[in-house]
Amino acid sequence: EEKYLNTMQRMMDINFWSHVYCTQLFLPFLSESDDKSYIINTASLAAIGKGDSMYHITKHAMAAYSQTLTTEFKGDDKYKDIEILCLCPGFVATDLV
Repeated sequence: EEKYLNTMQRMMDINFWSHVYCTQLFLPFLSESDDKSYIINTASLAAIGKGDSMYHITKHAMAAYSQTLTTEFKGDDKYKDIEILCLCPGFVATDLV
């Protein structure tokens, strides 16, 4: 259904792709820094619990992305001083969707 796909795309854009784009934008600057750097992603408790909604899917994607970056950066000297954090706060009621 088109409405479902449009809603899913909007949620993925906000909850997932916005983090990916920001990470890619700032990664060159962070990797060139002499200081320890942090990439802080925001997921949700929904990322680590059971769920069957579109929201849960987007938050699982965010957690998986954070874990993947952590794994990829571990063996790469270029990114050795960058730490990936994934926050998983509790549920907050919003009018987002």
